[in-house]
Amino acid sequence: AINDEQIDAIAKSGGVIGILFEPMMINPLGLSMKKGQNITQIFNTLKKTPISLIVEHIKYIADRVGIDHVALGSDMDGAIMPDSLRDASQFQNIVKAMKESGFIRNEIEKVCYKNWIRVIAEIID
Repeated sequence: AINDEQIDAIAKSGGVIGILFEPMMINPLGLSMKKGQNITQIFNTLKKTPISLIVEHIKYIADRVGIDHVALGSDMDGAIMPDSLRDASQFQNIVKAMKESGFIRNEIEKVCYKNWIRVIAEIID
């Protein structure tokens, strides 16, 4: 997790923040264990994390520093994923949730790929 000061610094540098999908990072429950819960129960709860939480993180950063500084970050290399986002074939679920949340096409395109392309092009040049 990063704080507002770090978000501001990344935006000021022209950078982009990749939003993780991993429920332990985006779900307020995190790894907080309730009395009597075992790790399997916690993982099963975290896997039910709604995609709307990913969209909330996208919206927070976009509202704070602008849509040009937020992108999809994933973390699909072995982390627990929400059931509705098990692999890259389900990215359309994020797009759908962003549309439902009021994001327009150009903003969705920036978050999905255009912001990464811009930053990578700037680095290469």
